[in-house]
Amino acid sequence: MACRPFAHVAISALRETSNRSSPIPILTHDPIYPPPPFHASPPMSSSAPSIPVIAVIGKQNNPIYIHNSRLPLPSTSLTTSLDLHLLLHSTLDVFDARLPQKTADQDFGLLFAIDERLAAYGWMTNTGIKFVVIVDQGFNGSSGLSSRGGGLGGAIREADLKPVFKSIHTEYIKLISNPFFDHESTEMVKSNKFSKAIEKIAETGIPGVY
Repeated sequence: MACRPFAHVAISALRETSNRSSPIPILTHDPIYPPPPFHASPPMSSSAPSIPVIAVIGKQNNPIYIHNSRLPLPSTSLTTSLDLHLLLHSTLDVFDARLPQKTADQDFGLLFAIDERLAAYGWMTNTGIKFVVIVDQGFNGSSGLSSRGGGLGGAIREADLKPVFKSIHTEYIKLISNPFFDHESTEMVKSNKFSKAIEKIAETGIPGVY
């Protein structure tokens, strides 16, 4: 079985860090799939659910765009760029496992809980593009998965993320509608306009959830 692009990034990072005394902050050394620039966002309220990571993954399971605003995330299992790439790679297995029961262009809901604060949610378009949103529940005294539809601590439901995914999908459609967009490219997107739009979606957070 061929090595997935995310696995290539992770293996490359492991080799690069084997001789380092501390983890690298960003995988800029990888010539094929370099991550986007670090986006520094204002600190979020410790009790407000937020979206620290939004990822767009291509049909060939290649990373197209990764918005990462707050890495490392203190008191979570997501502290390095390598953690993030391995995490996103692991979501691909969940997408694959659910495809027989799911159809494209729909909400895949909660993919899995990462720890007591973080959880990954997914959406797949009818062209096989995957969106992954990582939600940070924050420190509000609620932990564990909710029985009300997969939310964390009963505060977030899978349905709450649909407006977020719809917004990401809308911006992605705008991106690929550009006549100069290379649909066959496996390189990361380097559009400032798209980056700013995704950053705004992340900063806006989850509508109706405070």
